[in-house]
Amino acid sequence: RRVMAGGPLAAAASGPAEAAEAAEVLIVPTLDDNYCYILVDRTAPPPFPLAFVDPSDPEAVFAALESAALGPGAVKPVAIFTTHHHWDHAGGNAEMLKRPGFEGMRVYGGKDDSVQACTHWMADGDVVHVGPALAVRAIGGACFHTRGSLMFAIDSPTPALFTGDVAFCGSCGANFEGSVCEVARGHATLWRSCVAQAGRVCADRWLLFPGHEVALPMLHALRESVEDE
Repeated sequence: RRVMAGGPLAAAASGPAEAAEAAEVLIVPTLDDNYCYILVDRTAPPPFPLAFVDPSDPEAVFAALESAALGPGAVKPVAIFTTHHHWDHAGGNAEMLKRPGFEGMRVYGGKDDSVQACTHWMADGDVVHVGPALAVRAIGGACFHTRGSLMFAIDSPTPALFTGDVAFCGSCGANFEGSVCEVARGHATLWRSCVAQAGRVCADRWLLFPGHEVALPMLHALRESVEDE
């Protein structure tokens, strides 16, 4: 699946805010119920700047690139953004870097995390420019799902949020590390970060890209819980 995220260039990015779309998001199912996301900046002639979010299954990722006609020569691989260190999110990083043409990618992860093959740390508010019209911002808190875990945002009139295991459709992730209070503070940070864009962006316009497809079981469990009460 392809989804257009972005719109006019994010305020944090450099250059004029005149791009039609900041990013094309390719949704790649991986493993049992995971998602990887491929971000492509098509606002300039090819090779298109490209980044990945949680490419845990490199074979599935490269098959998706081939299917989308984004093979060698058509793209300029720039970065891997890793939400947290769990193997089903970070486990493909080292293998991704072995593929010819992809060796020079930067691998971003949380400073207090232990992300596989990480080359660059990010903290809350840090911004990485993938392409001329695509800027990715890190959102961090005391503890979301694991200590040092991050989410990644594309800020624009049609903003996108890549949540890893922090937020799903219908639920939020478990606190594998940290207390419930720390996780609650993390979610408060997330809400403030999204609402901070309200001057340009309504909070309810965010596109949510979670790390797992768990909507149906979570919503079924919620319905059963409500019925029991």
